Amino acid sequence: MRLLWYNQTDMNGKERRKDKRYPAVYPLQLKEEDLLKALGMINVSKSGIAFISSRPVNKNDEFCLEIFLKKRMFNLRMTVIHSMLRKDGFYSVGAKFLDTPEGFKENFEKEINEIMRVNREHSRYQKKKLSFEEASREYLKNIL
Repeated sequence: MRLLWYNQTDMNGKERRKDKRYPAVYPLQLKEEDLLKALGMINVSKSGIAFISSRPVNKNDEFCLEIFLKKRMFNLRMTVIHSMLRKDGFYSVGAKFLDTPEGFKENFEKEINEIMRVNREHSRYQKKKLSFEEASREYLKNIL
């Protein structure tokens, strides 16, 4: 299931997002643990992330997140651009990265390509196509 957490196009129908988002599954850790107790990722790109929070988050709040890519932990500073209460009582939050450490974008692209390779191989040998999220789980099982 894909969750849309805000209108992805502007008034002219042009895509508002800078980069393609992937519904990948990554180990995440917030540095401000008191800010968000529960965290579930919806999707991630080179420039931002969408996640689910059990606590309200205000627009323009800044926080740090650690994300593990290519056997390396990256510390990312981000600001909330959108937060919306869902029917289940959780919050859908969209945040953009304020700065990305050296190597993050390159490692992100490499890992996305490797997840796509896992999906192609699974499709070829198992005769079943995986969703991107399923392929990312398979990929992470093999590297962690």
